[in-house]
Amino acid sequence: MKRYARAAGVAVVMMVAMADGAWAAASKPSFDCARAKSGAEKAICADPKLAALDVSIASRYGKARSAFDAETSRALSIEQWLFVGVRDESYEHPWVNMTGAAEIAERLGSRDKFLASLVLTPRQGFEGEWRNFGGQLKVTRQADGRLLAEASAADPYKASWVCDTYGVGEVRGDRLVIQEKDAGGWTLQLRRKGAGVVAEEVPPPGDKNGASSPNCGVNGSLGGTYFPVR
Repeated sequence: MKRYARAAGVAVVMMVAMADGAWAAASKPSFDCARAKSGAEKAICADPKLAALDVSIASRYGKARSAFDAETSRALSIEQWLFVGVRDESYEHPWVNMTGAAEIAERLGSRDKFLASLVLTPRQGFEGEWRNFGGQLKVTRQADGRLLAEASAADPYKASWVCDTYGVGEVRGDRLVIQEKDAGGWTLQLRRKGAGVVAEEVPPPGDKNGASSPNCGVNGSLGGTYFPVR
């Protein structure tokens, strides 16, 4: 009986060790922790849940880049670089949560959900929902056939500026031109480029101030590439 008890004890220890090893392997982030430099990277390496989110983000990001055309893939790559910068800054200087770890946990989770929502199959026209890091665009067809665009955006770190506008669009060549409501002649111009929609805010003719649209705060803009989402 003692021999059997010792064997059972050894088996339990081995099972626990194997489980710990599997968990440790599964909790490794997408990057080499030996090369971690920023506080955010070190925090991700130290927390299995953050590491798992990082792996999920890297996987979804890689699939999207492979599925998208070259232009859209490049735009997503630039956006991911911006996200990493905000992630690192948020860890050092939390804006919403009490600690840096809690702050990046929330931001990693949000980024993972965004990447999971991307539509990787080709979409035609402007209709549908489109998002990017900090902005969202929704284009719907009205009963009269016209396209209504609703757009909003905010500084992705601490919302130091916020944009919000809507308007009925007019197709001009390859562009959908929206007269921004209450913006004194400003237009939001959309054009399809690859899998995404590129937005540009255009001031009224003769405007020499170069300031942001009245629908945005100082330095704010709705411009940029928006990606198709569910």
